[in-house]
Amino acid sequence: MLLVPMKQKLLLLFTTLFLFATACSTTTDDEISELRAELQEAETELTELKAEDSGADDSGREQLLQEILAEPELGIGRDLAECFIDYVVDNSPLDFDQWNTLGNDYPISSEALDGLSQEEMEDLVSVVATGVEDCGLFDEEYEGADGGDYSPPVIIGEFNFEILSEHPFDCLNQELDVFVDVFGIYVISHSSIPEEYVKHSANVVAEFMDNDADGVMDDPEVHRFLVENNFVVPVWTESMREEVFPSLRGTFCEDNLGWAASMYYGEDDWAFGGIKQAGTWDTNLEEIWHVLSMGWYYTYPEYFGDEPGSRLADAMDAARGGQFQTVPNSYPEGAWYSYDDYTCDYYCQMHEYFYWILMANIDALDPAYTDKCADSEDEWYICTKEELRQVDPMAYDLLNNQGFKLPTNIPVGNYQLAGD
Repeated sequence: MLLVPMKQKLLLLFTTLFLFATACSTTTDDEISELRAELQEAETELTELKAEDSGADDSGREQLLQEILAEPELGIGRDLAECFIDYVVDNSPLDFDQWNTLGNDYPISSEALDGLSQEEMEDLVSVVATGVEDCGLFDEEYEGADGGDYSPPVIIGEFNFEILSEHPFDCLNQELDVFVDVFGIYVISHSSIPEEYVKHSANVVAEFMDNDADGVMDDPEVHRFLVENNFVVPVWTESMREEVFPSLRGTFCEDNLGWAASMYYGEDDWAFGGIKQAGTWDTNLEEIWHVLSMGWYYTYPEYFGDEPGSRLADAMDAARGGQFQTVPNSYPEGAWYSYDDYTCDYYCQMHEYFYWILMANIDALDPAYTDKCADSEDEWYICTKEELRQVDPMAYDLLNNQGFKLPTNIPVGNYQLAGD
């Protein structure tokens, strides 16, 4: 049971530090006394909770992060929480020597605060306030590592996917003449492709990026990576692709665009109106996710990194019945992910696995909608979120319990703001 660690860490860290974050260097003695009294009250509650459950597990900084992220009312993402925690630990006048041994001796306590001088208390207030500001806990702007400002788009009112005839990079305009700017991620195509196919794909991109349709990117850091690395979603034919790539050689586009997957008109499936309405599979759900998931691999390598050792890799190894750098002659009995394409290396296998677990987690493979799960059972047979929870608990935990804002709704090719 995690009740005690959650209360301990939230009350003794965030309750305390956010109280101080609202203060300033001119905090009066009376105000400080009041803050300490509030902390003491929190600790009393903690003592009562500990009496109810003395067997709770304390596991350090990561546990703290998990419990912070599990509190939706805080409204704090993983990257911001980590930034703030680390900043306070590195700069606070408190003694954080026991940072990775959270328990009865955890240093943020009323006793520790009582030991601070007025000057140290003011230093703590300043550190917390600076951490809040620098890490952007209450600001939707994110400052890039290169010193430039990145502001994730906020959509207000109706959002129209305008078909453009030119891309900002002229090197893409030599062979292509249809572009859709989806929050800075471009769908690229040609006027020979029917417009409704291009717009459907553009809408799927938008629905994946703003899956709750609140007008704000679900994960601004993932979005930033995709935009800053100029990822594109091609909607074309194989013959068109063979014409475009040679035209990019020696140009800015050759080394400065992000490529991951494509939609092929005449070969792939478009489910207009969504898979529930059409009753058929939509290849956009796979190929577009292969593009957008690049942001997850690089933004959160410990969790979604596409190399051995990440949590995604560990889950995949369990699903395959072992860690196989190449496709085995046969998968172990009991494996539930058994992709047997010998051209698909470990890196490729992870990308396919991420796609499968996400589709199951949003119930896109539910047999009530299409035959996709039955048609793919030789490779993957988990069709629903509930089956994922039962059969692949590591993947289920990664997608649902680690504080990430991954898609939870099936894109249908019609992005509309909630309430529109």
